Amino acid sequence: MHSNSKNIPPKLGRKRGNNKISIDKNVISKDTENNQYKIQKAPSKEVEKKISKVGRISSITTKVEQDNRKKFSSTKNSFSDPSLSNEGTKNTSKNSKRKLEGTKKSIKNIKDKSIRCVPVGNKNKLTNDIIEDELYVCFEDEEHEEGNSNRYEDCSSLSTEEKYDLYYNCLPIKPVKMYGKQVEFYKALQGLKNQKYSIDCTCNKIRNSIVTKIEKKSFGIYSNTKNLFKVFFKKSTGKNLVERCAFWPSKCEYFFYQINGMKGKSYQEQIDNHIIFIKGYGLNNDELKAKMNPKNIIMTKKVYIGTPECLNSGNFLFGFNHPCFFLTDPIEFFFLKTEMNDIIACAYTKLKRNSKYTFIYSHPNAMDLSDSICGFPNISDLARFLEVNFMTYDYSGYGISSGTPSEAALKSNLRTVINYLVEEKNVSVDKIVLFGYSIGASLSAIIAEEYPNLGGLILFGAPASLGTVLKYQLLKSNIKIDDEICDDVFNTVKAISNVNARTLIVQSKVDKMVPHSNGFAIFKNAKNPVPPYLLSDIKHNYMDSSSKALLKIKEFIQYTLKQDPLK
Repeated sequence: MHSNSKNIPPKLGRKRGNNKISIDKNVISKDTENNQYKIQKAPSKEVEKKISKVGRISSITTKVEQDNRKKFSSTKNSFSDPSLSNEGTKNTSKNSKRKLEGTKKSIKNIKDKSIRCVPVGNKNKLTNDIIEDELYVCFEDEEHEEGNSNRYEDCSSLSTEEKYDLYYNCLPIKPVKMYGKQVEFYKALQGLKNQKYSIDCTCNKIRNSIVTKIEKKSFGIYSNTKNLFKVFFKKSTGKNLVERCAFWPSKCEYFFYQINGMKGKSYQEQIDNHIIFIKGYGLNNDELKAKMNPKNIIMTKKVYIGTPECLNSGNFLFGFNHPCFFLTDPIEFFFLKTEMNDIIACAYTKLKRNSKYTFIYSHPNAMDLSDSICGFPNISDLARFLEVNFMTYDYSGYGISSGTPSEAALKSNLRTVINYLVEEKNVSVDKIVLFGYSIGASLSAIIAEEYPNLGGLILFGAPASLGTVLKYQLLKSNIKIDDEICDDVFNTVKAISNVNARTLIVQSKVDKMVPHSNGFAIFKNAKNPVPPYLLSDIKHNYMDSSSKALLKIKEFIQYTLKQDPLK
């Protein structure tokens, strides 16, 4: 890492879809004492190529990609009204000119105010003289026109043609207010394109590297064989092939633990009585290192799988399987019991400032709670940037949660988390926003249907249904405009048509796991959507660290949920 960051406590992150510790240096320096982020030297082209190879989700050949583009092109042409084809092009050009003129006027109006404007669409245009506690107006680019954006506030009343045009020619993100420390965070995010921030593991390497590689290869073969057996022969894991293909828990690399004095005291009491130490309570980095490093404390209890006795043990600390890592972010860890009697691991972080909303994050497949804790951004980082309270959890059978994953079990998990916030944290349902990613997005949409007063719904990389994704992966057969989504396993399209909450849909053009056509199918059927956002160059596994995707959520919070920046 950079020499200026030698005092930063180690923070490890696993590459998505991989249980290895990443060796990607010189990306971001994090000042943990002041919660600031600084961009370091960008990775070389060779490193970027390596990252690109690791991040690849499927090995689709160029020919197949071309065929898919042809299919999409023919679908688009067959969908459009032939009588509008020539004139539509001209009108688009006129609209672009009018849009740009309106934009300049809109930005000028903002500049007349005392708040300083900062362009964040291009990282090269971002200035370095950002003051941490000063309020800024950040805009993606100069193509924002207020009137044009307001026209699409009620997307449900649009025709299918208008929805198609809005989805594939999405509106620019509106100007968003944020403080200087959040602008710095955004600048740091811009350095993470299709990669996750991580640093070298500093654990003592005792074992032979060749032996380690052989072990990992052997485990991979064993795991794949086990999964194939589950899919084709173990009917207890699902009623049909689609349901048996749905769940792929990753190898768990974390645990919960407690130290002396924690039991019987609340999280805040533990902080006030100096039993545990976290950031933001007067200690510098060196003091935190000395007091919270697992090497210097005595663990009285380690939990590798949730049990009923964990429910009465209060909160826990987070441990990772690499001794060089320890967490000092203000995140509370505990267990909850679901209606199906599974014990699930949970994490919750609350802002010191009073936020109106609490987000519940449901993670993608083949990941677990540690992916939301160890990497950058983690849930504490997201809570500070979005200015919301944040809660996440592990599905039954994932991480250290007990039970077996199934659609019914996952539904039970999310209902349990919602009930916990309502009953234990006194959060009303209309102040809860469900934020789901991939399979977690489908789950969030299905549960949102059960809560008509829900505050909001955010879907990242949501599949139309698991059957459509499986069909695409096996046959490379994409969704067409008029396709009906018939299978019932995590059917997002069916659920979204009955969701009252304002819904933000974020998808990516280059997503080879869940094609962008899934997002349009969801948007077309959504009951109460806001203008969607289609990312141009972010792969499926990296949407949660995309600067533009998170800026779009920031816009959703300020314009749709009506929460201004917190002082």
